[in-house]
Amino acid sequence: MKTHSGWSHVRLLFLYLCLELSIKQINLLLFLDSITGNSSATSQRIAELSRIDLIIYVVILGPIMEEIIFRGLAQNGIYQWLKWLCEGDTQSLQLWAIIASAVAFALVHKETYAVFFLNHLTFGIFAGDLYARTNKLRWPIALHSLNNACALLAMHLFSALH
Repeated sequence: MKTHSGWSHVRLLFLYLCLELSIKQINLLLFLDSITGNSSATSQRIAELSRIDLIIYVVILGPIMEEIIFRGLAQNGIYQWLKWLCEGDTQSLQLWAIIASAVAFALVHKETYAVFFLNHLTFGIFAGDLYARTNKLRWPIALHSLNNACALLAMHLFSALH
């Protein structure tokens, strides 16, 4: 079993910041949409779903599918390709695979605001690191579900206030 180090505290802080950014992202999205009268792609997709559908898609199915695709397939595939292509430190190759899959994850979400892209990118890096350390998809899936559930809860609370 691994001993706790200063890095484990940094990872917990990073997790907290990712969750906090997700909540702020939803609030900012709703605020910007209400001021400008424009709806972003995310808020339009969310508005079209019922609450049950929203929970099923955003908290359960979305995280499962996205983590299988971006961590299980993309990150693994990029890492294996880099190992085959060049010899080097496996940790640095893993880091490049994490970054590449996180960029793809952020790009696929097609957000119009840069802050949302950065939020998806940092979450993708954290989920990729978690997957690389555990070699199990269940942990990034659980983290992704928790992240999305917190964002939905914040969105629900924000909409209840307005």
